[in-house]
Amino acid sequence: MKKSKSSFLHIRILPACSLAIAAIAMTIGMHAQTTDSVTETEPVRPVIEEHIAAEGVVIIRMPDALKNRLRVDASKEQEVSSAIVHGRTGGYRIQIFADNNPRTAKNEARTRARNVVSRFEAYPSYVEYKAPYWRTRIGNFRTYDEAEKAAAEIKEAFPGYSREIRVVRDRIVIEELARHYRAIIELIGENPDREGLRKTPLRAAKALYYATQGYRQDASAVMKQAVFEYAGSRMIIVRDIEFYSFCEHHILPFFGKISVGYIPDGNMIGLSKLARVVNVYARRLQVQERLTAEVTKVISNTLGAKGVIVVCRAEHLCMKMRGVEKQDSSTTTIDYDGVFAEDTTLRQEFLSLIQN
Repeated sequence: MKKSKSSFLHIRILPACSLAIAAIAMTIGMHAQTTDSVTETEPVRPVIEEHIAAEGVVIIRMPDALKNRLRVDASKEQEVSSAIVHGRTGGYRIQIFADNNPRTAKNEARTRARNVVSRFEAYPSYVEYKAPYWRTRIGNFRTYDEAEKAAAEIKEAFPGYSREIRVVRDRIVIEELARHYRAIIELIGENPDREGLRKTPLRAAKALYYATQGYRQDASAVMKQAVFEYAGSRMIIVRDIEFYSFCEHHILPFFGKISVGYIPDGNMIGLSKLARVVNVYARRLQVQERLTAEVTKVISNTLGAKGVIVVCRAEHLCMKMRGVEKQDSSTTTIDYDGVFAEDTTLRQEFLSLIQN
């Protein structure tokens, strides 16, 4: 079979955009051809031949047939606006969480993006809001190792960002999850191509990725965003914090409410952060016993409280819709430390307050 002729398209772009352009070219839904002729229905995939980030140059190799269809003038240098960095492409990114105070978080995220771009021009950056967080997203790396290396450089250049930096790969993970969901639908005997199921694999993948977001969050970092000098009552209680989680044994939901109490020792925490900490640990594959203990431990370690107590009441679908199928069953777990472990009257006081 005769190989197709290829030509080179030389695009000069702004340095900050080069990674984004490379990623966009790589994710165009086309596949390389091995013949001279290309019909409208035949897929063609441009291939990145070379990427020189420092010079802001991307060289793309593509078949002549595709070049003609795109009407590209290879002799003309095309400057691309830096707005291209706002495109969403499918690689690994570095993510830096901003403080979730709505009065300051947006500006903080923008400042961090400007700081990173001013120091590392080759890394495209954009600011994104996804409730409840503003975040700065940086780069579009082909491999996790490349992203980790860049993250280490950013941490070294900006030590204050270290705790909030994460390497993420949202789209890659979601697409892979969707592929597996499609296979599951086929394996149980359904047709994933029928009208009602065509978009189900992607919807289910997005839902699962959202429901397990706790793996991509740091409970201690969340708490430290709102630690204040203690100036209040003897015992602080936030009760009936609803949560939704997945049983790690059957990957079926369990859900309920958590009540948290602590006795400060110099520091107290913004009340909403207790609810966020519950979400961090609930949005994972969990067992109720560990969920209760993890919430207790992180509050105690982060605040240095005199004592922390947590009560969790939940219903488990793995007991309701399968197995023993006991519809009225519920489970209560309790964990405590410090003065709550030493003083039964404090425990009784807490339990009576959350019941009234």
